[in-house]
Amino acid sequence: MAEQLCAAGLLEQARLVPAESMYEPWAQTYGVMAAIDGVVHVEGHELSLRLGLPPLFPGRLPKVFVLDERFHGRIPHVFQHGYVCYQEHEGVLLDRYRPVAVAGEALARAVETIRRGLTGENKADFIEELALYWPGPPEGTVFFAAGAQIEPILRVILPWTGTLAFVRDRAQALELIAAPMPFRSPELMRLVEQGIDNLAAPGLYIPLERVPRPPDPFPLGPWTRVQLVEFIRQNLSRSQRRRLEDHARGRAKPSFAIVRVPKPRGGDHLVGVQFDDIRGTHPLAGATGTAVVRQFHVERRDPGYLVPRGGGESSLQAKRVLLVGCGAIGGHLAMELVRCGIGHLTLVDPDRLRPENAYRHVLGMPSLAVPLAKSLQLGGEIQRRYPGVQVDCCAASIEQALDAGTIDVTRYDLVVSATGDPNVDRDLNERLHGLANRPPLLFTWLEPLGLGGHALVVQGASRGCLDCLFTPHPREPDPVLANRAAFAAPGQVFTRELAGCGNAFTPYSSLDALRTAELAGRLAIEVLGGRTQASTLRSWKGDGAAFEAAGLLTSRRYELDASALERGGQSIEMAGCRVCGG
Repeated sequence: MAEQLCAAGLLEQARLVPAESMYEPWAQTYGVMAAIDGVVHVEGHELSLRLGLPPLFPGRLPKVFVLDERFHGRIPHVFQHGYVCYQEHEGVLLDRYRPVAVAGEALARAVETIRRGLTGENKADFIEELALYWPGPPEGTVFFAAGAQIEPILRVILPWTGTLAFVRDRAQALELIAAPMPFRSPELMRLVEQGIDNLAAPGLYIPLERVPRPPDPFPLGPWTRVQLVEFIRQNLSRSQRRRLEDHARGRAKPSFAIVRVPKPRGGDHLVGVQFDDIRGTHPLAGATGTAVVRQFHVERRDPGYLVPRGGGESSLQAKRVLLVGCGAIGGHLAMELVRCGIGHLTLVDPDRLRPENAYRHVLGMPSLAVPLAKSLQLGGEIQRRYPGVQVDCCAASIEQALDAGTIDVTRYDLVVSATGDPNVDRDLNERLHGLANRPPLLFTWLEPLGLGGHALVVQGASRGCLDCLFTPHPREPDPVLANRAAFAAPGQVFTRELAGCGNAFTPYSSLDALRTAELAGRLAIEVLGGRTQASTLRSWKGDGAAFEAAGLLTSRRYELDASALERGGQSIEMAGCRVCGG
């Protein structure tokens, strides 16, 4: 293949690179198995380029290198060994049957990247991709929220892994260190607190307010102390510089700084600076003190960075959601709400997870250790997976919690009930209906044997409530107490028993619970984002084969169009409702 590309005239003066060169660092670093060298002319420069072929070419993009070391690191997107980052590999469709065309397009894009660098058109990309150019080793993980103010932070060692963690304060350090502990005796927690007090290093979080201009010329290696201090101070407002000086002159001089650098096209980087052997005034105070400085990288685990990366919404970080019921639907729903960006979640459920439900619950098999309520187990698992999320747990029924004043629903932006028990849901609906400052209520439940699932949101600005669904039409000749939204005809028994009395269950699968949780989750995010302000009922409809095979009957509502049911918009209010009046 290399001979074919060499003969194609893609580069002037093209020649094959000797096979023994494939053992050199540039080829080993970038996975090149064959290459050709040649010349191109760009902006008055005659440049020697190298086209390297990875083993899976043309199913993978070729590598392009600038051989002239004057440009290594001096223009954006030209890295170690002259490697040119001309195209993100993800999402690129390659015509594997036209290798010459693939190589030619790659060279054209690489040459354009070099041209923009030589003319200065893409100089801002030094800041756009600053994390790639920032020297120094990886040195810890950031867990605190990257806000807009200069704040003191701490660096602690996580004893279970031996890694460094950058945290907001002592409380967050304690939360991280204690998270994996199965037992937290007061004596053990006091030892952890003493360790934090004795070993934590003080530092500063410094968010730059302006998109900085890159140093000119851009440093090829470690930055000098003057370059680093100017880079930070010149991109702060006057008030922020005063705040920085106050912290730098304080009793606990910061031994490091985590700097947030805004990117030209949105988003930001977090990079680290270490200060050692500080003599006199701290360098960040802008005075004449000295210190040995070095740069380092950090891994980001702060929700503000990770949530948008996962498709969530950062604006939901401040939202508070009360979730009642942590079973199959509630477990999946809790996880998805957190993944969508919810920063505060309160879980209410007194029941324990039973082994019989392991294959349809997000937690799987319950622990053989001390059996805890599902709300406590689920809350612990969420905090283990997503340390930045605040989770409160209540191992009591929602009725007990409301009667005791443990739960104040007015503190929440949304109340969700996923109990699957219509009696609990109706009681909650009635208790909260006339409450001043009541948040929106979302009820979700599913039907047996894959027949379908539902999500209903009740909002104060709209007519109707959950009990409207249990209120028969005034002209119905022989009314029965049933849910008008149901796909199953009323008066049927769906529960089954595998081990006799006391072990009855409703037959549905994890897929049914997950699909219902998705329906409810999407509706919850719309409500919290202000995109849905009316009371809305949405339903998904299964094929009903297993339901009908069991000799069960469907309702008239099951005959409605599936897409219309899932889009929502069905009227729920009913005249004569004893809760809202319809």
